[in-house]
Amino acid sequence: GSVENIAGICNGRRNVAGLMPHPERASEKLMGGYADGRLIFDSLIAALEDKGRQAAA
Repeated sequence: GSVENIAGICNGRRNVAGLMPHPERASEKLMGGYADGRLIFDSLIAALEDKGRQAAA
């Protein structure tokens, strides 16, 4: 558990984040994880790519 059940935080500019669940430990099936953590990283990449496209437009 964590204080007030907080599992993640980000700064006001939303360009720095911290997570306690450690999704990187569940990103590869080979390492014994369920690979659900991979969803978080794929989502981050998609958001960054979208933000880059918007900035270029």
